[in-house]
Amino acid sequence: MPVTSLRVDFYQDLNCNGVWDAEEPAFLEGASLRVVQNGAQTAQADADASGAAAIPLLRGGDARLSCALPEGFVFTGSQDSFLSFAPGALTGEGDVSLAHGRENSFSVGVTAAASISGALFEDPANIGVYQSGYPLLEGFTVQAVNDAGEIVAAAQTDAEGRYQLTQLVPGSYTVHFLLKDPYVAAPYAADQTVETMTNHILSQSPAYGETEPVALASGQQAEHLDGAVFRAGVVSGSVLIMPDGASAQGGLAGAV
Repeated sequence: MPVTSLRVDFYQDLNCNGVWDAEEPAFLEGASLRVVQNGAQTAQADADASGAAAIPLLRGGDARLSCALPEGFVFTGSQDSFLSFAPGALTGEGDVSLAHGRENSFSVGVTAAASISGALFEDPANIGVYQSGYPLLEGFTVQAVNDAGEIVAAAQTDAEGRYQLTQLVPGSYTVHFLLKDPYVAAPYAADQTVETMTNHILSQSPAYGETEPVALASGQQAEHLDGAVFRAGVVSGSVLIMPDGASAQGGLAGAV
């Protein structure tokens, strides 16, 4: 009697297109598969040296598959489009219908995660270049934003002003430094260097400063994507209308 079985192949998606191309090798050991049917876990398996997680016998019908990756790797997609996952997540889930009496095969693309790191400093001179003694700013939110405008990772700057955005799928990203009153972005530093911190914020809105795009390959660590801000000045006063020779009696409300 034919049996129902399941096989999920984890492969190294070198071009991150979600399709297992002929030249792409199997993923190394460390991924795992869990099967839930009728609300209960019915089977689980770890990927072997060939990248396959195989379950030789289980019930056919509707099932939820949960796939998990080791730290430092991310999903890129699925040839069968069954797996859903949050950006940078180590686990993904999907609902499938397992055909009775046959092997059910699926594949999942995996790649080494990329990352972006840097620091945020206060720039009293407003020149975009760090000088000894400048304050390093803690507690600012930093975000990685992909080409679709989606925020895919976020972090807070630490006591040394440093941040790290991890578990990124290879691609192009800009970094957003969320601004706090009274700070605004310092000028972009045209002469970028890794010897000292320089400002990579190229443009800003009232809410954040945005860096130039950075393209990340599989497993790449983009470092020294730093930002600089300075304290904006505030001008206050009154607008007066006075007839010739009259003394000032009050301000004009609503003037800009």
